[in-house]
Amino acid sequence: MQNIDVRNINIGQLQCFILTAELNSFTKAAEQMHITQSTVSKAISAMENMMGLQLFIRKGNRIRLTPAGRHVYDNMKDLGRDVEKTLYAASVIQTGLNKNVRIACLDSYKPDSVVIPIVNGFKKNHPDIKVAVETMPAQDIRTSLIKGDTDIVFTVLYDIEELGSDPFETLLIAECPHCAFMLPTNPLRKKKHLKVSDLKQSEFISISPLKTPSYSISINRLCEENGFHPNVSYFTQSAGSLAFNLTTDNEIFIADRFYKDYDNPSLVPVPLENTHSGLVMGYHSPIINNVTKLFIEYVSEYLKTHKL
Repeated sequence: MQNIDVRNINIGQLQCFILTAELNSFTKAAEQMHITQSTVSKAISAMENMMGLQLFIRKGNRIRLTPAGRHVYDNMKDLGRDVEKTLYAASVIQTGLNKNVRIACLDSYKPDSVVIPIVNGFKKNHPDIKVAVETMPAQDIRTSLIKGDTDIVFTVLYDIEELGSDPFETLLIAECPHCAFMLPTNPLRKKKHLKVSDLKQSEFISISPLKTPSYSISINRLCEENGFHPNVSYFTQSAGSLAFNLTTDNEIFIADRFYKDYDNPSLVPVPLENTHSGLVMGYHSPIINNVTKLFIEYVSEYLKTHKL
């Protein structure tokens, strides 16, 4: 077995390698790190020499990982980020100083219904604190929270349940029933409320279980508890695509009143009796970021005076 001395490989070199592998470009990695392209190239070459491995195949302006490089990337891609997060968390613990809070919210939900009013109210009360908000699919939201890329997430109730409890805590923001969304020509639109069993003969538009498995699990469980398995006519790649794929009078999809197309005049959302959905805020426990704690406290007080 070859002896590889890793004592001279530093975190900066590792970050150059990881970013270059992800962007497939020395130049793009350099731009993102705010250093020169030659610095990135030299850092990776030094890594290769010290490890005795060729990490990239270089062909003109194109690069790609070698099998050895792919193995190194797959097993070390989180190391550089983990070091940054660990040092950042240690600094917050020691100094108690942090003026940022990172928030992720579901990209298929109406931001003006909950997140925007809460964030604007918090910023008004704390103008010195930077609030960064990103929207993303449910699966990415959970990943960002698990990996520590965000401090706070706003997501749908069924998805946060997939996280489990430890080491996360949740705060229920709003509750509501599920709705069956359909075209105005669907015969079921005439009812003010539906039972889940009324959907037995419907064709379901669903999110692909490969993209958001928690959605498929939730819909399957909902139907099976009412004596049938959903007949899925089409799988979309995202929640935001559900409405675009209703094409017949017999098709429906399941969401709730926070869904971004709830007020779309070309759709009819009909509440489903005895179902439970809603919006949830999730965060790590214990809380080490003092601003995150401040934001959570603000949301708790906000909910006491605002009906969502």
